[in-house]
Amino acid sequence: PKPLDTTQDLWTAWKLWLSEYQLYATATGLAGKPKEVQAATFLVVIGEEGRKIYRTFNFEAEEHRQDVDRLYEKFEEHCKPVTNIAYHDFVFGSRDQKPGERFDDWMTELRTLIRNCEYGVLEERMLKSRIILGTNDKRLQTHLINENPDFRKLVEICRTREKSKEQVLEIQKKTTQGASADMGESAPEEVNLVQKDKPCGKCGHASHKNQACPAEGKKCKQCGKLHHFARVCRSKKQGKRFSGQTKSRKVDSVECEDEYFLHAVSSESTRKCGVWTAELKIEGKPVVCSLDTGANCSVMSLQQLRKVTSKQPEPSSVLLSTFFGHKKRAYGKVTLQVSSKHGTTEAEFLIVQEPVQVTLSGELSQRLGLIQLVATVTEECELYEAARPFKETFQGLGELAGVVYHMKVHQGSQGVVKPARTIALALRDQVKTELDRMEANGVITPVTEPTEWASQMVVVIKKDKIRICLDPVDLNKALKREHYHMPTLEDIVTNIENAKHFSTLDAATGFWQIKLDKPSSYLCTMSTPYGRYRFLRMPFGIATAPEVFQRAMHQVLQGLTGVEVVMDDILVWGSTKQEHDERLRCVLQRCQEVNLKLNLAKCQFCKTEVRYLGFMLTDRGLSVDPKRAEDILAVQVPENAKELKTFLGMANFVARFIPNMSEITAPLRDLLKKDNAWVWTSSQQESFERLRTALSQAPVLAYYDKTQPLVLQVDASQHGVGAVILQKGQPLAYSSRSLTETQERYAQIEKEMLAIVHGCTRFHDYVFAQPSILVESDHRPLEAIFKKPLHQCPLRLQRMRLTLQKYSLRIKYKPGKEMFIADALSRFPSEEKMPEEEHFQVNVVQELAVSAERLLQIKHATTQDEDLHTLRDYASTAWPEDKTVVPEAVRAYWPYRDEIHTEDGLLFRSNRLIVPNSMKSCILDLLHAAHAGTEKMKQRARDIVFWPNMSADIQEKVESCALCRQHMHRNQRLPMMSHEVPELPWQTVGMDFFHQAGEEYVVMVDFYSFYFELRRLKHTTADAVIKFCQEVFSTHGLPHKLVSDNGPPFNSYKFSEFMKRCDIVHATSSPHYPRSNGMAERAVQEAKRLLTKTPYNTAEFFNALLEWRNMPRDKLLQSPVQRLMGRRTRTQLPTHRKLLDPETIPPQQVTARLTDIRQRQQANYNRGTRDLGRLHPGSAVSVFDSRTSEWSPAIVVTDDPAPRSYIVENEQGQRLRRTREHLRAHTLPADAETPPAPLPVRSTRQRRKPQRYIEEE
Repeated sequence: PKPLDTTQDLWTAWKLWLSEYQLYATATGLAGKPKEVQAATFLVVIGEEGRKIYRTFNFEAEEHRQDVDRLYEKFEEHCKPVTNIAYHDFVFGSRDQKPGERFDDWMTELRTLIRNCEYGVLEERMLKSRIILGTNDKRLQTHLINENPDFRKLVEICRTREKSKEQVLEIQKKTTQGASADMGESAPEEVNLVQKDKPCGKCGHASHKNQACPAEGKKCKQCGKLHHFARVCRSKKQGKRFSGQTKSRKVDSVECEDEYFLHAVSSESTRKCGVWTAELKIEGKPVVCSLDTGANCSVMSLQQLRKVTSKQPEPSSVLLSTFFGHKKRAYGKVTLQVSSKHGTTEAEFLIVQEPVQVTLSGELSQRLGLIQLVATVTEECELYEAARPFKETFQGLGELAGVVYHMKVHQGSQGVVKPARTIALALRDQVKTELDRMEANGVITPVTEPTEWASQMVVVIKKDKIRICLDPVDLNKALKREHYHMPTLEDIVTNIENAKHFSTLDAATGFWQIKLDKPSSYLCTMSTPYGRYRFLRMPFGIATAPEVFQRAMHQVLQGLTGVEVVMDDILVWGSTKQEHDERLRCVLQRCQEVNLKLNLAKCQFCKTEVRYLGFMLTDRGLSVDPKRAEDILAVQVPENAKELKTFLGMANFVARFIPNMSEITAPLRDLLKKDNAWVWTSSQQESFERLRTALSQAPVLAYYDKTQPLVLQVDASQHGVGAVILQKGQPLAYSSRSLTETQERYAQIEKEMLAIVHGCTRFHDYVFAQPSILVESDHRPLEAIFKKPLHQCPLRLQRMRLTLQKYSLRIKYKPGKEMFIADALSRFPSEEKMPEEEHFQVNVVQELAVSAERLLQIKHATTQDEDLHTLRDYASTAWPEDKTVVPEAVRAYWPYRDEIHTEDGLLFRSNRLIVPNSMKSCILDLLHAAHAGTEKMKQRARDIVFWPNMSADIQEKVESCALCRQHMHRNQRLPMMSHEVPELPWQTVGMDFFHQAGEEYVVMVDFYSFYFELRRLKHTTADAVIKFCQEVFSTHGLPHKLVSDNGPPFNSYKFSEFMKRCDIVHATSSPHYPRSNGMAERAVQEAKRLLTKTPYNTAEFFNALLEWRNMPRDKLLQSPVQRLMGRRTRTQLPTHRKLLDPETIPPQQVTARLTDIRQRQQANYNRGTRDLGRLHPGSAVSVFDSRTSEWSPAIVVTDDPAPRSYIVENEQGQRLRRTREHLRAHTLPADAETPPAPLPVRSTRQRRKPQRYIEEE
């Protein structure tokens, strides 16, 4: 193909190029090559402009670039224009046939316009409607509306009508003056093309017998006198013309206001021969009738009608027409009973006022058995070129070479010998003749010796002969079955892709072409009034015969392409006439080789449509057999349940062509229910007629093409699921099923998944082992469900996905308005119920581990809950498209709408029970029975129950529980809040006590240099501590700030006064929160390490302390003594003198380095911390007791000056100072009153010195 032309209309160019490329791919066998080769070939052939477009595509995965199907999709999306479908619908719907426009020209333009409307499989139906509504021939329009032909017949009628009108106009130009006279004034009785006699003086036409003159008894429209027409009136008076009913000539055919076509011409000479007349009984009275095979209807004169019946004719708008186009309106119509020696029927007659002979139409003549269609198949077969070299194959009785059937009987079976049946006297000669013929042909042979088995004979009466069969009822019970696969229609139609030409061959008396071995022959002994015979060939009636014959036929034709065989019916097909003929020759050659004989009278050769297995195989696809449809349409209204079942059974055979059959037949099926009485109402009659109409408009199903991708469209409604398998937008097969009562309660997403399961199982032969099947659904959440891990799906969906794992499915969302086929199938499913397989019956209710009493309690609460009542309605039907139309109370369930379903009166989100509002408190109590804490409760609840804001309710429940508050875990650590980095040595110091080896020690550390002083104390009183401070301050000077905890003696009055005297800012940390004085804690660790290794107050200790103070901590920071004193102190280590010179480290350098270190420490520490938020005065809190690790209730009184510290008051009235980490905010119980915030007043309790807050140890 040429490269894609992007300069023209891109969509049109793409469709043309794609069709040429697909032909090229088929011709070169590209489909059998690797995907990479297919994709590369596609990109090479499409040309440079196409490859530029390709480079703009984004693919979900890189391997998709090598998938030619994905390339098709991408180019389709790119080239397809954004069209206004409504506008194209308008243009197509308003295109009527113009005056003088030929039908084929109009049809061509309609086909062009409809391509833009995207009607899909409805295209033919829409074309049909447009032709009927838009034709400029109103009579033709009325006829088409009344007849409602299929599309193919409609086109044929329109073309024939147009051609007939042209021919009539041509004939009228050449007709004699008499034949073209004005019928408004008078009308000759008939057009006589033979006689040229003198015109009649009464009517003005050729001579005739007096009693046959059409003017006899008629009134002249000019003078008003009787027995002549106005054209021959001799009166001079020119009176007003009468306006009575117009008259008509004798008719040869009929044209109604709708449309009838002209057929035969009758003349006087043809009637005189008497060949086309017959004496019949009409309403029980003998009448001589004329048989006119070309007439469309039957005609009778009003005079003759009054002779045979007293029935009055009904008004009619039908026009009677001769071959020359002269028309006359009929007087009326009436239905009469007509009898011949072949049978009785009812027929409609058109009544005319003229005294014409009763004329029967060709259709009625055929129904009465007066005429018979002559089959021309034999002549056609003999003339067909491909069959000529094999004439012997169509002659005689064959015997399959190498095929001998040996019957096997079950061990221990006892033979049964039955006497011969009597034969009707009228059949005896025929039976004897047929037995002799069978004996002469080697089918049977007489038996005189005793045999263990002898079955009776059955005579089957055929159309023009009889067939003798065996009735081996007892023998069939003893025979072992062969169990050979019998092909179905599905097997056949999936193998005949692109079939355009067909031939059907029939094996002559098929079973008789298989020879029996001698033991089997004696088993098939037949008792007749003329003695016993045993079959030498396999007889009709044997239970194993069909399977044996099918196996033999399959073996005979094995290896031949384009050939299908079911029993004695052989199908040969080809995509071209040449291919078909070659395959036909191969089949006939094989038949000749194995001596398989064919019945020429039942063969059809090289047809575009053939009848096979009860259906029509056509060059367009699979369609309903018109004969079978006629049989169904001819069924009278059922009078009892048995007849109705028979009718529905007949209709069910063609159900695959009627997508909405269940909806149509619902009123009929209601009559079959046990509790319903048999009452045939207008509803049943309407259903009966609708089914007939649907059958007459059955669509054509396309053949499967293995080179084209498959698309499975599925949809689910409230009562059913539907699926259709498509190729190139054309349906291959339809299927729908009704849901059971249990399945109707599924959530919508479960119904949609069930539709996929139904589609895949119903069309398993199509979709199994395919590399990829595109599944189109109008339920978008299915895309997400198939992307989820299996264990994360609801239980029922898990089971369905497990069922679908053997298929390679690709789910794609498609709006419902574009999926009219599957949508219609689901909304009007067939009456067959969807199977409730065990792996789908996930009874969630039975898995609820609760007592029956509790279950009833939950059900009752669910029923009484108005919100859940609305939610249940949505889950059972469908959620609105717009969230805003959902009631506010139910809107919280919107994000989970695809997981919600009902089960036995309860609501579930997946497998989690949705708890009604009235039961939430009870469920929370049950969840909290173990006092497991908030997160454990949430985890437990998320496994089994659900309601909106459930996590918040659980949080509130735990926080309101006194026991849980008392034994809660400690709060998460607060983020680090570092002290301000000092700018000078000894600007900020920290103090703390520690206990080591039974002794008490105090340490003071410089925040700038980490230089610390250490003393052992006998007592940790205020005086001892003050004395230690004075000693250290006398050496290093007074610091600006001293940091300590809030314990004794730092909280004493005396120490406070000492700090004020020295002008030192004293900062304390909250009780039990040593991390706020981290530098002092770090110095304590170093001091303990030294004391552990060297005893205090020994030479080793002081030397170790001296070395520690000179130990460098960092290249920039140097040692503690250098940062504090600006020099190294001399130790026992040999040190150069210059190293002992004073060398001050710049404070900016130290500050910057310390800031950097603290920031990194803070970032590392804060990874496991959380800001607990600010508390407000009056807030209810719990206070952590570090000794008992329990929490007790308290109220926040006020903020403490120290960061993140608060003053709280416990239940005993004590005021405590605690950091935020030791306080936990909680919710009071619902029935508790929130205490008012305490007023900022001084306490009334007894005060004593020193003033300090009591620390609860």
